Amino acid sequence: MLKRFKFLNQFSNSYNIIVVPEKGGSSKNYNLPVKLIKFLFIIFISIFIFLLCFFVKYRLLTKETASLIDSQKYMNSLESDNENKDEIIKNYQDNEDEIKTRLSELDKLEDAVKSKIENSISLNNIDVNNLSYSKQTLSSSSKDLIISLDTKIDEYTDLSKELDNLLEKEKYIPSFVPCQGEISSYFGDRENPFDLSSTEYHKGLDIANYYGTKIYASAKGTVTLATYYGGYGNAIIINHHNGYETIYGHTSKIYVSEGDEVEKGDLIALVGSTGSSTGPHLHFELRKNGVPINPLNFIQGGF
Repeated sequence: MLKRFKFLNQFSNSYNIIVVPEKGGSSKNYNLPVKLIKFLFIIFISIFIFLLCFFVKYRLLTKETASLIDSQKYMNSLESDNENKDEIIKNYQDNEDEIKTRLSELDKLEDAVKSKIENSISLNNIDVNNLSYSKQTLSSSSKDLIISLDTKIDEYTDLSKELDNLLEKEKYIPSFVPCQGEISSYFGDRENPFDLSSTEYHKGLDIANYYGTKIYASAKGTVTLATYYGGYGNAIIINHHNGYETIYGHTSKIYVSEGDEVEKGDLIALVGSTGSSTGPHLHFELRKNGVPINPLNFIQGGF
């Protein structure tokens, strides 16, 4: 092994390098010109600088490559999103007619349901503006929207059928104002019009108006009497098949006969003053299972 190096500058333009062995033996002497050493130093520095620049450039290139890869991934993601949106738009365009048809059907059903609720005796206090179905937003598939609309259509169809059944039952409930006019005598205890010193229990409403004023059926039912009926004069009795019965007394003219089926609001007679009467009016009486009850608790709209 070499023990050590000795550098001797014997001449101004060169260096002597003496190699001394570690264990005895003759030493060796090398003469290196200064120019060669400078050249080798320049070469070393150049290589170092080159390697340093290469390393720096490599690092920068690596970062740029990574950035380009991320950018490419982002671009691919955007392209994928655009493709998905294009597909959704195309899907909607392909099913646009179906969706429009269902929306139109749903709007008509909603209007019909609202109208039935407003015409119902028992439901007309409901705010129909709160019944609007929830509008759909853009979905991943127009098929999903169609399915959702079909479900809503089925719900409104079922509700409409239930309302039809309810309205059909309500046709038999005496709620229609039978005659226009002014109430001259209410249901319950009153002064006897034929004996002012006594009172009597009035079983209905007296609605005063001119001779010939039209009288309508207060509910759907079957005419069970249409003739002169004692103190009621010319009278009509309608059985509504649900325990309710209405009586229309003191009429001047009758337009129906026993056994006729009448609808709520049908013209059945004209105001008169037949029977026990002090002037032209309609005596309107409502009975539940044969017992007189106050018609004002049922009539919608009042007088």
